[in-house]
This record gives sequence, C-alpha cells and structure tokens, in this order.
Amino acid sequence: MITLEAQLKMQDVLVVLIGMRRKYVRIKVWAGMNFHHL
Repeated sequence: MITLEAQLKMQDVLVVLIGMRRKYVRIKVWAGMNFHHL
C-alpha cells in the first residue's frame, strides 16, 4: 500500500517534470521566433 507521503512526493515529481517540459517548450518557441526574425 502506498502511503500518503509517497503519493505527495510522486505528485511533486510530476509537477516538476511537467513544469520543466513547459519551460523547455516556451524556450524553444521563443528561440524559434527570434531566429525567424534574424
């Protein structure tokens, strides 16, 4: 049985991973827009 603490830690990891992916996509889009203007 998974403890509540373990579930919360898993959630934190997922949130961090999703956040990193969003940030990466944003950087990629921003870089793409900037390179397009050059």
